[in-house]
Amino acid sequence: MRKTRFCPQGHDTWEVGRTKYGLCAICKKQIGKKYRAANREKVNARNKAWREDNPEKVKTWYEANREKVCARSRAWRKANPTLTKAWREANPKKEAAWSRKWYETNREKAKANSKAWYEANRERSNITNKAWRIKNRLRLSLRTAARRAKVPPLKKETCDRILSYYGSACVYCGSADISGFDHLIPASQEGPTSFENLAPCCRSCNATKGARPIWVMLGRERFPHVAA
Repeated sequence: MRKTRFCPQGHDTWEVGRTKYGLCAICKKQIGKKYRAANREKVNARNKAWREDNPEKVKTWYEANREKVCARSRAWRKANPTLTKAWREANPKKEAAWSRKWYETNREKAKANSKAWYEANRERSNITNKAWRIKNRLRLSLRTAARRAKVPPLKKETCDRILSYYGSACVYCGSADISGFDHLIPASQEGPTSFENLAPCCRSCNATKGARPIWVMLGRERFPHVAA
């Protein structure tokens, strides 16, 4: 049977090409797109299984098409900001791990990008940084102590755990205007910067206690977790 130049959909097969099954290239793409949309989970599972069985082929292809993949990913994220945000919120650990890996691999590029963004958005950056410092003032209060003791700064999870245990108020006087965390055993006396040795504290009580032992504050303390 002689093949006609035009497919049933009116596409010129001399220009777009024809598959070995007789379909023109455009019709084949349309059928494949429609099938993937109707069987998304099945297709994703099959593709994932193939990638796991052929890691070397995947790596070789990615290295040969890195710029193309990155450009396509950037374009998709730009066109789908809501889905991108939802994925990041649902996968914070994956997002953080990927960001750290990229930063370690592209340290100089990351610094240059940050500097360029800051120069172009100086006012916005200052507002964002100020808001972050207000929101994380408790963590910031420990940076100096951690730097002096030459230990890593306290993680956000530990700060949240301390506040969950003591409540968001000064552990000594009950003031809601807490300025940071107090070392129950002073850092100058080798008190560790850890959950067991930290409590939320206002500026006044922190100055009153200073580097003295905790017993100087007896009579002022409050323990909401005990009362509860």
